Amino acid sequence: MDNFILLAELLKDYNLWGNSAYQYLIAGVVFLISLLVLKLFEKIIAARFSKVVEKTDNQFDDVISEVINSIGGFFYFATSAFIAFQWLETSLYVSRAVNIIFIVIAAREVINGFGRLINFAFEKYLERLEKRNESIDVQQVRTIKKMLRKTIIVILWLIVGTFILANFGINITSLVTGLGIGGIAVGFALQNILGDIFSSVSIFFDKPFKVGDVIQVGEDVGRVKNIGIKSTRLKLVRGEELVIPNKELTSFRIQNYSKANKMRDEVTIGVSYETDEETLKQIPEMIEGIIGNIEGISLDRCNFENYGDSSINFKIIYFADSFDFSLLDKKKEELNYAIFSKFQEKDIDLPFPTRTVFLHQSE
Repeated sequence: MDNFILLAELLKDYNLWGNSAYQYLIAGVVFLISLLVLKLFEKIIAARFSKVVEKTDNQFDDVISEVINSIGGFFYFATSAFIAFQWLETSLYVSRAVNIIFIVIAAREVINGFGRLINFAFEKYLERLEKRNESIDVQQVRTIKKMLRKTIIVILWLIVGTFILANFGINITSLVTGLGIGGIAVGFALQNILGDIFSSVSIFFDKPFKVGDVIQVGEDVGRVKNIGIKSTRLKLVRGEELVIPNKELTSFRIQNYSKANKMRDEVTIGVSYETDEETLKQIPEMIEGIIGNIEGISLDRCNFENYGDSSINFKIIYFADSFDFSLLDKKKEELNYAIFSKFQEKDIDLPFPTRTVFLHQSE
């Protein structure tokens, strides 16, 4: 015991960079003990926790286990060195530098953990959609996930940077104020782009429509081809592609025909004013019979609509079982041919625009 005390006194007499050899010895022992404790945590506690969560049905604890197991040996080494460093006397600048290095290393592990939690949240979201048998745009999901993950990572690193600057004794109040003013200026400059991006996120989570749905925006009707970060693409009935900014899609009313499981269409026909009343009353029944013989469409109603300039008009509203526009056009063509044939059979005239001119001859 006396020899140990004598050795300790001798070590105290040797100084290097403001610390005695005895202090370095204590710091070394603290480093080894800290590293041993952390390694025991990794090998025993973390390993046992992983085995326990494998037996549970809850997937969230699997993610926690994955986050714990992903902590690298370098982090344990850096943590042990940081704890040991507290036993040494150093200058203020060296102490701040060590603190900053440790903050960066620890922040890296925390941010990586948040990234894994984001991945887990999106995987659960995809599973929920699959259980509902909803179609999934995998590319859109990946894009939104990547965007949110990068946004959160940038925000977290900005917070870490703020702590680092504060640790150096820099007054961050004026800096934050300047960044806020700059952020407002950038926000005004990019408000249209940012509006489209946020609208894309809103469409993704709210799901007013999805890829493959037939929607109407204003007077344009088309099938959703792609939902991007800035815009959505529709393939219109006429065949061309329409690109709509996402901000407009969240600002205006949208009719989603796919939610009804059927496509609505209508036809207006006119008959001559010379048609008698009895025949006019039989036209809705004729139309019902005609549509009943055409596969894939069903009649909603047929009504005497109005008196036109040259004809008595009937409106026919029907539903098609398919959202294929080319097939819908073929069904309409088949309906028009059948109506024409039926009217010829019943001697019902289909008028054309006429104008009667009265001439007055002066005496």
